[in-house]
Amino acid sequence: KMDLGSDEAHEAVISFCPEIHLSVKEMAERFFAELRRRYYTTPKSYLDLIALYTKLLGEKRAEFETARDRLLNGLSKLSETNAMVDGMQEELTKLQPVLEEKSKATAELLVNVERDQAEAEKV
Repeated sequence: KMDLGSDEAHEAVISFCPEIHLSVKEMAERFFAELRRRYYTTPKSYLDLIALYTKLLGEKRAEFETARDRLLNGLSKLSETNAMVDGMQEELTKLQPVLEEKSKATAELLVNVERDQAEAEKV
């Protein structure tokens, strides 16, 4: 009942179950040969396998969505920051003549202060 995303994924899961069944059967035979103990597989074992698969798929999808949301949030923040930087750049360009005028006025003021200080020292 779980949406696997595509028909290919659905077919892959369908072919995965018999492979698991055969590998468990082989390992159970090996387990019996080495340890002389039986291991039985029941339909419940395979239902548990499917339940585990769907649980892990849900967890991975949640992780993917969280990572995607974080990435989209970061991209939007970068876009906002770029817009703010562009605005500040325009404002700086507009204020450039004012800054030059203020720096000239400051230079003149420093010259006047130095001249006044020199006259004060003479006095």
